[in-house]
Amino acid sequence: MPKHRDTSLVEDLLNLASRITWWMDAIVAVLSYIGLHLLYIHLGRLTALPPPVPKPGANPLTGITSAVHGAFGHAWIIVGRIFSGVFQYVMPVIFVLGGIASVVTNQRRAAEK
Repeated sequence: MPKHRDTSLVEDLLNLASRITWWMDAIVAVLSYIGLHLLYIHLGRLTALPPPVPKPGANPLTGITSAVHGAFGHAWIIVGRIFSGVFQYVMPVIFVLGGIASVVTNQRRAAEK
């Protein structure tokens, strides 16, 4: 039975990027940057929304629960903004490195023939 080799997401993406042609890597790098940057901007606009304000004279516990629910409702936005902020730079670098590996591999194959 063959051993299952555990690879990280970055290794898998680099492997994928090195198997496709360099111009496809360039297209994916540009599109991933644009898409993730637009997502980062959109999520930034969502975090700028004001928090819900409880009605005056309401029970103080109502204000606390609405604040907690509001925080949990915005948590996915903050986490998504962090991930899109990081991966908008990481993904293009991975695909550019994969494109370079693809070009080097193709040149070595051509030199061997």
